[in-house]
Amino acid sequence: MDRVKLYAQERLDLDDARALQGLIYDYVQEAIGGLFGHVRGALSAPTITQSENSGAPYVSLSAFQFVTSTPISTTAQSVTTPSSGLAYPQMKTVVVTYDPTEEASNQISIDTARAYYQDYVDAYLWARPVQVDVSTASRVKWDVAQGDEVTFSDETRSAQRVEFAVQKTAPAYAATEAAWAPIARIAGWTDADNSGSLAQWQVQSAYEHDDARDWMGSAISGDAISRPDVTLDPLVTSLAAYPMSAGTSARVFGVADQLAILRYKVAQLQGLGLNDPAATQDRAWYTQPLSSLNGLDARLAPLETQRTSPIVCIAAGQVQVAVSSAAAISYNLLVSHGISATRTSPTRKNRMCVELDADLLAQDWKLTHVDITQIAAPNTTATGDLNRIHAQLGDVSTLWALLSSAGSCLLDDHGTTGGRGVNIELTALGLSDEEDYAADDEAVRLVKTVRGNDFIHLSIAIYAIHDDQD
Repeated sequence: MDRVKLYAQERLDLDDARALQGLIYDYVQEAIGGLFGHVRGALSAPTITQSENSGAPYVSLSAFQFVTSTPISTTAQSVTTPSSGLAYPQMKTVVVTYDPTEEASNQISIDTARAYYQDYVDAYLWARPVQVDVSTASRVKWDVAQGDEVTFSDETRSAQRVEFAVQKTAPAYAATEAAWAPIARIAGWTDADNSGSLAQWQVQSAYEHDDARDWMGSAISGDAISRPDVTLDPLVTSLAAYPMSAGTSARVFGVADQLAILRYKVAQLQGLGLNDPAATQDRAWYTQPLSSLNGLDARLAPLETQRTSPIVCIAAGQVQVAVSSAAAISYNLLVSHGISATRTSPTRKNRMCVELDADLLAQDWKLTHVDITQIAAPNTTATGDLNRIHAQLGDVSTLWALLSSAGSCLLDDHGTTGGRGVNIELTALGLSDEEDYAADDEAVRLVKTVRGNDFIHLSIAIYAIHDDQD
């Protein structure tokens, strides 16, 4: 970093006077360039207004700020990785404040862009700072010929203004000029090249940085995350909803907002997920997570190895069948997981309607098997009588049906309850006419087998395979 050295009673030369401000600007730009790296784009979102102008449309921008980085050409290095070219390890960066009232003209023509609208989809509005002479005033200088001081009038200030261009690729610039920054992208047109057709603009954040994403994806991470996966476009667009504080809204998108967003997302990773179970602990964003992603992977890998079959038990329960008469058979759900209710079928009393939970019915499970086991419960009125029954699936269409389909796995009482699941049919054993459907209905058979107020206990397990593993 250079400094001007001055000495007592030294005459101040013009070169030193110019260097006093020039070196300061150089240092500030190099410092920002080193801290922020290669950064170009909008720091706040301008309002873009289009005017028809009798068929020669132009746009004008409200006040906003943008930033642009320019490589320091004297530090260029020839490289061959990732391809042959020049590498720039140093940058000069300038933050530009655009005020339309200070510009000689704030009209940016899009006449050509609309005339060739198809070629200008995904074209950018580029901007860069330029210096112009302003503020003419009188000054006094020494005139050598006259040997005396004389008065003269000239521009006394060099002011920063903004130059714009509309095209797909960045315009060229000279070594002494600032590089162009993309401010907004044309996403489309409302009515092609017709009169009144409006350009649809998407403001481009300085922190979008596709080059850094490509670098991370190809050279660092080895994955292929695309721009829509990490884009800041929705956040820039939503700056219009930035909160008011004491009647004011700071609608800029800087490092402070970026860090706040990152902290917000870290807090969501610690808890508050959309599908987190009720027992999930919400922890402060800066505390150690209960499990890191690497830790979760270490726990998940053995589980996936141990689960050798994609067929799993998705629901289970224990049911008490109470029989007092052919018209009074009830199915009492004692314990369950994934089963919301068991009811008597209105079609045949010896049928049990097993309704599955709504969460299961919303998922793409295909039922593969229903296992019903009778739990031994001796009849207290007849020693040795086990009240034996046979339980079977009552609807063959249930198997391999997709639970998430509203028309599948309908229960006998579906028209009344709307519930879906499996129908289980109970048949008495030990009777001479147990398979004789002409003798009497199966409800009467259960009365004959289960005398008095004795009960039958059943264990039910329902197996399924997920549709994405079928």
